[in-house]
Amino acid sequence: MAVCLGIIYGNSFDSEWHLDDRLITVHNKNLQLDSRSWQAIRQTFYAPRGQGPNTGKSPERISRPIVSLTLALNYYFGRTNVMGYHIVNLLIHYIAAIFLFLFIVQTLNLPSLKRRYAKTSCAIALLAAFFWATSPVQVSAVTYIIQRMSSMAGMGYIMAMYFYVRGRISTAKGKPWIFFACAVLSWLMALGSKENAVMLPVSLILYELLFLQERGRNVFQKPSQLLLIAFPVVVVMGFVFGAFSGGVAMLKDYGLFSFNLTERLLTSPRIFFFYISILLYPIQSRMTLLYDIEVSKSLFEPLNSLLPIMGIAVFIAMAIWLIKRKRYLFAYCSLFFFLNHLIEGTVFPLHLAFLHRNYIPSMLFFVPPAVFMVQVLGYFSYHRGIQWVMVVGIGLILAAQGSVTFSFNRIWKTEQTLWQDNINKFPNLSLPHHNLGSALYNARDHAQAQIEFQKALDLNRDQVKPHFNLYRLNLAKALLIQNKKIDIAIAYLDRVIQAWPLKADAHDNMGMALMRKGDYNAAAAFSQKAIQLDPKTGAYYLHFALGLFKRGDMDEAYKFARVAFALNRKDVKPLVILAEIFHRKNRLQHSIFMWERFHAAYPQSLDGILALTELYYKTGRRQAASRKAKLLFLQKGNRTLRELVDAYNQEANIQVYAPDLDTLSRIIGDLMMQTVLGQPDYK
Repeated sequence: MAVCLGIIYGNSFDSEWHLDDRLITVHNKNLQLDSRSWQAIRQTFYAPRGQGPNTGKSPERISRPIVSLTLALNYYFGRTNVMGYHIVNLLIHYIAAIFLFLFIVQTLNLPSLKRRYAKTSCAIALLAAFFWATSPVQVSAVTYIIQRMSSMAGMGYIMAMYFYVRGRISTAKGKPWIFFACAVLSWLMALGSKENAVMLPVSLILYELLFLQERGRNVFQKPSQLLLIAFPVVVVMGFVFGAFSGGVAMLKDYGLFSFNLTERLLTSPRIFFFYISILLYPIQSRMTLLYDIEVSKSLFEPLNSLLPIMGIAVFIAMAIWLIKRKRYLFAYCSLFFFLNHLIEGTVFPLHLAFLHRNYIPSMLFFVPPAVFMVQVLGYFSYHRGIQWVMVVGIGLILAAQGSVTFSFNRIWKTEQTLWQDNINKFPNLSLPHHNLGSALYNARDHAQAQIEFQKALDLNRDQVKPHFNLYRLNLAKALLIQNKKIDIAIAYLDRVIQAWPLKADAHDNMGMALMRKGDYNAAAAFSQKAIQLDPKTGAYYLHFALGLFKRGDMDEAYKFARVAFALNRKDVKPLVILAEIFHRKNRLQHSIFMWERFHAAYPQSLDGILALTELYYKTGRRQAASRKAKLLFLQKGNRTLRELVDAYNQEANIQVYAPDLDTLSRIIGDLMMQTVLGQPDYK
């Protein structure tokens, strides 16, 4: 199994960060573990999972502490190198598959099932575990880094079930309590990874009822005693879910979604049967991250809403019928799938469908098919040829499934490949267009990013209503960076600020938009607001310093540019403001030092080349000036010097260095006369 998983997931080890990965992992300061001190480790337990745009940073509380700690340890040993995260995720998935195999073997050898399944228990368990582990449905829980939450919860969940069963059947003195302790610790690990593990006691109570009553442990003998155990379990479950997730208070979040509680409950049965269909028929064309699910408004809108609801009733009735027929194994596997979808698939306001939600529910999904396959193989024991044909057929099914998993992993390679594939499969969803736009924006393809952001807005199809403000914000950014339609960008930003008055990024971009229009006083007010809302982001100080510089307040500009650089020394842009302040104060050597540091980081940036050409010339460093002039003419291409400077000055309102064409022409002419550069065309 390890080899198979290594093959089908081997192409995922360099897959990029996706969707929530950056917010929850990369940009989360609490997970950036730099020491092994208790204080640093403890801080990872309080890692905020998100940030409300209208409420500022979410209050820190214990938030999935176990998985947060593992992510922090990944950062400690490998920083943001994705390979380490992917290797750990695959290891977790492999361990979960091993314990799933052990749990199925143990279950099939219980006294109530032993007579029927003992001889084939290993074959059934191995086949079921293989089908589960290699299913492409699990890719989003393994390759999507932040969904380590799902896979770790699943690993702890199945470990707890295995240890519990071992404890229940053990007869050695004192040994059961060792297994029970391991079960409790495993459950706590699962709960500390994701809250849907609260369903474990329900799964175990059902397991007791169906499989272990014949063992005769007195505490489980009578239904009344079972209820006495179930009641405190449910109370504990409620406390855990309330502590980690906000519990019932989450229901108010339905105001953020495009559907209400009733509509979600009406839609859930269709999603339930969609999950079953994709587990049974996992072809590549059905695999993606975001699905376009039509919300059920009533029993007959859409027309296929009523049938799945009836199907749920039939599904439960079938499980009860199986129990009456004493086919406990099939009944339990069916109810296990159903019960473990209840947390994320019913009342709580969440996205309607994600494949990673099947990680725990699908663990026993493949047991009945595996039983059928193994029993059919046994039936044809008299005919070796038929058996070999069946073995080859099963192998081909597993190989085909593994091939889809491998191909699906390839789609997760980059942000652009993931979201372009999602758009190809569900072109009318807004969020994939927005996320593709974000990937293009980060790749500096601002024009195409603008197109995708605009599509996201125009399609107007998203389950989360606040996303549309995010689309407006990022569309405004794309317009601003291209210096296009500034008034439209300002209108979008105004709507965002009205909806999210505490969104620092929106205020900062409004300041930059106003600066492009030359309104430096109004721009300063928005930049100051951004700093008040988020005083730890250096870019906001940089933009405020730029506005102060442009309106002539050099002392204040100097102060805030230094703060910006102190907050993020990897960003050398504040040095440009400091360089030009020194330039204006005739401290040319200081100015050169600052410009050289900027130019080393951005060697193709025109302002650095222009400024250093002028400064080197003024300080008598003619050869250095000549070298920069050569770079200048490489960038000029077929354009004249005037055309080059005019193009640069199109963004004069936000540029720090202001080139003077006459001065540059005189410098170039003087350098020509001295033949330092030979005889290039200096037109």
